[in-house]
Amino acid sequence: MATTPNASLVTLELPLMYIAPKESLTYVYAQLANGAALDRLQGAAREAGGTPRVIYAYYQPERGQFLAMLAVETTTAAGSAAVVEKLSALPGVQLIGSMAPQAGVAASERHALQVVGTPMVVLAREVLGGAFRRFSETAGHDAVYQAGVAMGQRAASAVPPLLERLGLALTLDLLRQRLMDFQVFGWAEVRQVNIGESLQGAIELSRAFEASAWNGQAPAPTCDFLRGFTVGVFSFAYNREFGSAEPTCQGKGDALCRITFQPVS
Repeated sequence: MATTPNASLVTLELPLMYIAPKESLTYVYAQLANGAALDRLQGAAREAGGTPRVIYAYYQPERGQFLAMLAVETTTAAGSAAVVEKLSALPGVQLIGSMAPQAGVAASERHALQVVGTPMVVLAREVLGGAFRRFSETAGHDAVYQAGVAMGQRAASAVPPLLERLGLALTLDLLRQRLMDFQVFGWAEVRQVNIGESLQGAIELSRAFEASAWNGQAPAPTCDFLRGFTVGVFSFAYNREFGSAEPTCQGKGDALCRITFQPVS
């Protein structure tokens, strides 16, 4: 089964935001009956005086619904309560809850830049890619790969508590969707994700930050961290050892970066 990005349905943008003193940020969580409800949700937020800054949604095939999170910026004149009241009255929308971010994707006087409680550092893609190129040249491909494995396992460890709070089960389709986070975090453009029930799969990427630093001149595939991160996520989720390869890579001049992975035993 293939999962491909659909820009017309769900916009996955993660801009760095600065919230001014007279503005506030509210996270809104909702179950949506269909994709059209997401459009209504955005429109209603604007009508109530809010500005949607981040929109993040997962399709839940077992329920035939979407689970959506919006980060809505409001002014003191509009107020978050008015926005939440407006959204709760929409057809096809069931609000799960709303809250001010104690920590999240917002840089302000009150909030440090964090994701899932982890402090974040913002770097330009060129800086990050150049640093990883230097890392690979100095420490070797395997060191970068193992770093990716460790970070993938750490990221995956935050998923079970979140699913428990939302009352959801960890499914293969949810893991397919999680690989779209490569695009959410700005690491690469995700062209396609394929994962079979045997857990053997492939992810096709364009403009991966590791590959971009080589301008097509690398002597070997370059996406060692992304390969490792993918393996780390699946090895943690299934408590099994996984292996991976990168048969094509834009870093060495190929049309796409293609990362394959499969259980080792």
